[in-house]
Amino acid sequence: MNKRLGTLFAGLLVLGMAGQAFALDGFRDRRGLFFGINLAGGAGQAVADGKSGDRNLGLMVGARVGGGINKRLTLDLSVDGYFQTRNEEVAAGIERKIDTTLLSGMLGGSLFLVDGVYVRGMGGLAQSTVTVGKVENEETGLGLGLGAGYEFFANANLAVGAGLDYRMFIFNDVDYNILNVGITATWY
Repeated sequence: MNKRLGTLFAGLLVLGMAGQAFALDGFRDRRGLFFGINLAGGAGQAVADGKSGDRNLGLMVGARVGGGINKRLTLDLSVDGYFQTRNEEVAAGIERKIDTTLLSGMLGGSLFLVDGVYVRGMGGLAQSTVTVGKVENEETGLGLGLGAGYEFFANANLAVGAGLDYRMFIFNDVDYNILNVGITATWY
């Protein structure tokens, strides 16, 4: 057991030390594999039977993994969760609590135009869970998104950025439109 643990530790140490050498090879370069995380606040709106509800604030968190094709183009798979809780008045003085959770897996691409400014497109599948009181409704649908932002390298292989994106989730019963403003951290 101790021998395996020692071997694992030695392997991690070698990879960790080599990571700095890899970073020097691709210094401030978007080529190769990357992973990233994002945190955003968004205004989400439900649309059912052609009627739009009020926009309510929600939180989106996510992670992505992908690869840089060249210095200007990256492709990735992102997994995101959007969470929103709101109260809706159903009668004079009577409100009900509505919890909405949207989980999505999307393929996306970012095109860097100049000096860290990028545009982004994405598409994939989404799962909606809406809870009203003790009643829960789940649906699977499509997700589409467009965005833009700015990213800069904080060191040799960590880029941080801020961005704005619009996402549309299409389901059988209810569709959602979400406008997000967020921050990202990406390790290249």
